[in-house]
Amino acid sequence: MSQAESIYDTCLAELRDKHGNIDPYLLMKIMYLERTASKTMALDQVGHLPEAPPMVEIEIKFKKGTDTRKIISDMQSRGVPAMLHNDEVYIKNTMTANDLCDLASEQNIEMIHGNATPASF
Repeated sequence: MSQAESIYDTCLAELRDKHGNIDPYLLMKIMYLERTASKTMALDQVGHLPEAPPMVEIEIKFKKGTDTRKIISDMQSRGVPAMLHNDEVYIKNTMTANDLCDLASEQNIEMIHGNATPASF
């Protein structure tokens, strides 16, 4: 294993330790996009994209017995598109790593996983 791979593995282990209910690859991708998306060249044009949080599509698994319908209602009342499927809540919205960590601090969340892409304009 190379030194770079060892550093990467250590970083993932720390993310799992501190944010155990968030997929560490999702969290790392959001942080990467937060730092690079505004500097990415679009359509071979030189220039910066506007500063904006990444677009995330996440699935949130809640503990059994959690009133997910109330959670959906609360999110939708704040303008966050959310839907319920079985025991998981699906959200598609722009979100920073801090936003995701704040969301994950809800005690009834077992796990958050999904994907992040640069926000579209």
